[in-house]
Amino acid sequence: MQVIEIKTTPGKYELEVTPAKLEYDNDTVRDMQVQTTPSTLKIDAKNISVKIDSYESRKSIGLMTMGDRISYTAEKAAQHISEKTREYVEMGKEISKVNEGANIPTIIAQKRISESTPHLVTAFFPSVGPTITWEPNELNMEYTPTELDINWQELDRSMTYIAGSVKFNVVQRASVDIEYVGGPNYFPKSSNPEYDASAE
Repeated sequence: MQVIEIKTTPGKYELEVTPAKLEYDNDTVRDMQVQTTPSTLKIDAKNISVKIDSYESRKSIGLMTMGDRISYTAEKAAQHISEKTREYVEMGKEISKVNEGANIPTIIAQKRISESTPHLVTAFFPSVGPTITWEPNELNMEYTPTELDINWQELDRSMTYIAGSVKFNVVQRASVDIEYVGGPNYFPKSSNPEYDASAE
């Protein structure tokens, strides 16, 4: 007969473990500034330049400036005087030969006839062509490519070490419960009315 009942209650425990870790002191998003300069194209075009100088051509047909007209008249006057001087000198030489039978009226008449006789001269106008100069065309191109300037903000990458931890939580303590489940105690055993000596 069992008079004692023993109950054992095991203990229950919980472990809460926090691992060690490293944390950045500043974990914000990096600031970035972008500045864009667009490309440019500059084109400098110069057309063909033609210069026509007709000064000498106009001068050859009598279209002169005032300065050229004065110079031309003075030159012609000096030439005319030189020619007339030469003619009168030649006529004087012929007249001086009177002693040799020279006829003065005849010399004078021939002089007048020669002066009244037209002189035909073939001339082309204008006698000088225009001066033509030219400059070729030019095309200058200047291209500047696109520029992209990126400015990154440097972050503080310092780190802090956080130690780990272990927590031991007791949920249920272990215990041993002993309960007497038998009847009244008799001493000695033989005093028990239900004692059976043959059972021993």
